[in-house]
Amino acid sequence: METMGGEELAMRVQLAELQRRYKEKQRELAKLQRKHDHQKDETSRSPARRGPGRPRKRKSTPGPAAVESSKRLRS
Repeated sequence: METMGGEELAMRVQLAELQRRYKEKQRELAKLQRKHDHQKDETSRSPARRGPGRPRKRKSTPGPAAVESSKRLRS
């Protein structure tokens, strides 16, 4: 393998430092988010008020044309 140049070595050291700082910040953020999660658990939400996500599928109701045709079939 080639030996690294001075500039490349400096950039790699800088990258390693940035990655270390990033991991520290991620750990701090995870700790803060866990505290907020505990607070959310304490407050109960009614089941009618749901969080973000896909809404439930609507039940199909027969339209006026379907009702008319069923009346014709019965008579």
